Amino acid sequence: MRARWLLVGLAVSWAVACGGSSNKSPTGPDSTGGNQTSGNSVKCTAVNLGSGIVIAQGTMTAQIDGATWTADCIGAGIKQATAKKQTLQVVGADYKNDKPRVLGLTMETGVGTSTVGVLSPLVAALADAWVGDAKTWTAAIGQGSGSLTLTAQTSNSATGTFTFTMQPVAISGASAPANVTNGSFNVTF
Repeated sequence: MRARWLLVGLAVSWAVACGGSSNKSPTGPDSTGGNQTSGNSVKCTAVNLGSGIVIAQGTMTAQIDGATWTADCIGAGIKQATAKKQTLQVVGADYKNDKPRVLGLTMETGVGTSTVGVLSPLVAALADAWVGDAKTWTAAIGQGSGSLTLTAQTSNSATGTFTFTMQPVAISGASAPANVTNGSFNVTF
């Protein structure tokens, strides 16, 4: 339960840290290691994301309720979950639409397939991170369903595919499930 709320908070924090205006596209790394977006001063930075999350290079895409979603800003990191287990977090934000969409994933490290369930640390969170109208969805223990296949992973890179049916977080104002299909990421961090 704690991981789910942490990831929802991380997704919203990521949106705030990266900016939040529409119609931005990254133009490449700036002097702080973030991506400067064209036509404004918004930067993709790891500020306010918590320890272990850094700006990642690569791609993160999905279909969200049938619409194509592509992350403009991506962050990732490996964290020590327990004495014997590590988790990988990948967070992406899309600023091309009127409302930024942030998708965050937490999974156990190691190549293989994980499904949302009692024995799995797999957690996914989605946020329409617009100030004053932020809605959130989650797939975690007891809520939603889905799977993620980590096809390759090193200490600083990861590749995978995912699909989720995320349940709305009622206090956010979201009312219907969100369907995330054809998801993939290929990141170096």
